[in-house]
Parts: sequence; C-alpha cells; structure tokens
Amino acid sequence: FYRCANKGSTSWYRIHVASQTTADAISAVFEKAAITIALTVDETPLRAALEKGKIQQRIHKADEYTAGSWQRLTDAITEGETALEGGNRTEEDVTTKASALTEALSGLVSIGGLGTAIATAEKLVETDYTTTSWEPLKKALTEAKKVKDDTTSTATSEDVTRLTTAITEAIEGLVSKGVETALAELTTAVASASALVE
Repeated sequence: FYRCANKGSTSWYRIHVASQTTADAISAVFEKAAITIALTVDETPLRAALEKGKIQQRIHKADEYTAGSWQRLTDAITEGETALEGGNRTEEDVTTKASALTEALSGLVSIGGLGTAIATAEKLVETDYTTTSWEPLKKALTEAKKVKDDTTSTATSEDVTRLTTAITEAIEGLVSKGVETALAELTTAVASASALVE
C-alpha cells in the first residue's frame, strides 16, 4: 500500500483518513448494538428476586438462620446487583443470577431451637459433671456451634433438628460429680456391710 502512494501527493493521506473514518463508524455501530442488546435484556426476574432478598434481610436477622445459608443469600444479592450494574449483561447472566437468588432464599435454614439449646449448654460448667457424661454434650455442642456460626456450613434443617435433640438429650444425661461421689460412697458402704455379714 505504501509503495502505491505517490510521494508528494495527498492520495495516501485521503485514503488513510477515509479508511480510519470507516473503521470508527463500524466500531460505533457495534458499540451501539451492544448497548441496545443490553437494554433489551429482560431484567424483571432478577429485580424481583433482588427485592425479595432485600426484604428478607430487612425483616429478619442473620442470627435467625445458619451462618452458611445467610451468607449464600448475601452473596447472591451482591452478585445480582453487580450483574445489573454491568453494561454488557446478557439474558443468561440475568437468568442465572435470578435463579441463584431464588435458590438462596428457599435454602435459608432457620436456627429454631438450636440457638437456645446452645445457650443453655454453654451455661453449664464442665468440671461439675463426670467426664463420661460430659463427652456427648461436648461433641454435640461443637458441631452445633459450627452449624450456627460457620459461613461455609451447608447444614440442612434436618441437621439443625438432630443437633438440637442431641444437645437436649446430652444435658438430660449429665451426671453430677457429687452424685457420682455419693454413689461411690454408697457402693463402698454396701460392700463393707456385706463383708461384715459374711
């Protein structure tokens, strides 16, 4: 192309400018088309899901649900808002984010009575009870606190119910060291009495 241009003339310059102008015009057309496509994407499902998610956050507290399920809702809301802010979003983007929000909302796991069970267990003093009877409570309490507070937890409603029951039963099964001592003394006394009789 350069060899074809006559030195000292304006032919090459005119051709170059014309080519650049055409390229700019084509680029502008594509940009406009992209914006038009973005504007015609139906955002209704995503906006509706976002509204539901925000209402959930306004009228409920995070500690009413497992940390993991609440975190998934928070993340879905953030991703949904980001998708709406983007200029090149597609119908697929909007649908995917709306579905994620709907799933997060339906996947919220209520703590229910687990929070109360944990609070009750935490008021107890380990040294007041026998080691054997304390172990089941310790195990159930550790797992329950993870379900309640760990944002990566994927615990279900069934897990919450199971752990609530486990803590309640473990508390009922606790044996006071005082009782254990009394039983030991009674056993010794019975043994001594039996020996005397013999």
